[in-house]
Amino acid sequence: MKIFKITTSLLLILLSPVLTYSPARAAEVLFTEDFSQGLVKWQPVRDDGSMWQIANGAAEAYVGRRSTVTELALKDEYWHADWKNLEYQLEFTPIQGADKNISFKFNNLKNWYELHFVNNSCDLVRLKDGQIPFSHFAWITPLVNGQTYVIKVQTIDNRIIVFLNGQVIIDTIDLSYNQNGGKISIKAGTGAAYPTRVRFDNIVVKSIDPENGKQLNVAVQKQTDPAWKDEEYDHASRWSPAMTTMGRWGCAVASASMILNYHGINKLADGSAMTPLSLNNWLKSQTDGFIDGLKSGYVNWIAVTRLTRELSEKYQTTKLETARKVGTELFKIVTEEIDQSKPSILEIAGHFLVGSGYTADRVDLFVKDPAFSLNLFSQHQTQLKSVRTFQPSHTDLSYLLLSHDPSLKVQLTALDGSAVAGLQEYEESIKDPTAGSIQTMPSTIIHELAKPSGGQYLLKISRSSFGPFNLQFFSYDIQANPTNLSQSGWAGPVPLVYVVNYQREAGSTLQPQHSLTQWRAQLKNLWETKQLYKSYAYAAIDRIARLGEAQPVSKQGRYLNSLRQLLKQYQNAMTADSRQFLEQQL
Repeated sequence: MKIFKITTSLLLILLSPVLTYSPARAAEVLFTEDFSQGLVKWQPVRDDGSMWQIANGAAEAYVGRRSTVTELALKDEYWHADWKNLEYQLEFTPIQGADKNISFKFNNLKNWYELHFVNNSCDLVRLKDGQIPFSHFAWITPLVNGQTYVIKVQTIDNRIIVFLNGQVIIDTIDLSYNQNGGKISIKAGTGAAYPTRVRFDNIVVKSIDPENGKQLNVAVQKQTDPAWKDEEYDHASRWSPAMTTMGRWGCAVASASMILNYHGINKLADGSAMTPLSLNNWLKSQTDGFIDGLKSGYVNWIAVTRLTRELSEKYQTTKLETARKVGTELFKIVTEEIDQSKPSILEIAGHFLVGSGYTADRVDLFVKDPAFSLNLFSQHQTQLKSVRTFQPSHTDLSYLLLSHDPSLKVQLTALDGSAVAGLQEYEESIKDPTAGSIQTMPSTIIHELAKPSGGQYLLKISRSSFGPFNLQFFSYDIQANPTNLSQSGWAGPVPLVYVVNYQREAGSTLQPQHSLTQWRAQLKNLWETKQLYKSYAYAAIDRIARLGEAQPVSKQGRYLNSLRQLLKQYQNAMTADSRQFLEQQL
């Protein structure tokens, strides 16, 4: 093995705004190569290999034609497919030409990574299935022909850190990562300028592990930050007049802001910084920004995904799709998301925080808590209620979202009454974790269905006793554009029935399903619950309804008119609310 004197260049580094380098632990040397045995461990993958030779004890490539690439990849017997988190290091000496290429994670000619040095830039590029889903650009001082450089690349899941002579020049996340490994390869090429001559030597590949488990670089944001802690959260003056502030209620908004910032979504459409306050104000400006109208303060996560889509169109930032996960394996879900460098929002009773990493034994989670100075999930001494994941998406943000108070019974089914796969129904309440005794606001029942199939659904609304209701109902197309299908009025034990016509790429509609059979059932219930309290009035109205029920729908018009007249005639025999309800159903 030969020793070269290394000349350190002054580097101009352009780093990702959301990442900082944290050390990783080299665990085991997997492969070394000093080319003292020639090229016996290598095989050509683009040509016949004739452009390669051993010169001065190193592997040297000479490319004498324009727009030509030659590459040698390690033979299979020297590599294991299950090698994933790796450190690739080599000595690289450019001798002649402008293009300088370093290849790693090579699987085949349609799947590889490359560092391309040209002039004063370094471009990290991934080819995946023949396409380029990822690239990252950095400015550097140009590599000088005739000098030898030590280049090291660490790949920790989808995080890629590039060192040039011991200094970090790239630290970034590849969101197209799919748990792939890949060999070391050596490459040389020309563009319009030629020839190119380069040497490779002293290659070392090691397995690496993050120190102390794995932690994503999520910047913490506090709901209690002095810059916004006293600002009004949602429209809290309407549902919590005594306590209205972000400092009290803003954990979900602060957690969402942390997630957005992590994914590089750092500003709103007007150019203002993405913070818990600016996100809160944006949600307040939207008809669907908070669930249950102006009553609960519960963040509508689908509205947040629409915001990412709008900002993606303006700034080419990431578009995020969300999903709520429940069950017995929530820790596993969070760690798997972290393995793909995606933080999640964790929900415990009345509080939200961000899961940003896991310990070395994978039994605890590192967290960024917007309310408390806690670093580990176990410090909360409670159970996970749900996990909300955020997946970079280029396709489908569609949803159905319904919310209402617990006194209302709402059923969303297929048109034949069967259950809808993937539909979640759960109860949420917002709590003030900073108060001496935790205050809980009235709870909300939420129904959500991600990626619903286009077509018709059946919606039924009822109450155990006759009374007013409000149902917030938004349908979202594949771009998360909302259609407001909300309903309000009066309901009782006999369900109100609607057909939902869901359109994945256009506005959806809600069609009431009325019949005199259903109307008679509503009338009977009002009589039995003393909303209609004169027997003669009930008998007279029901007789006309029964006669109309026996007729074809096309001939029921005159009976409906008679019923309207009877409701007016017997208005003193029933409550005003029941009369209004019956008139609306006609």
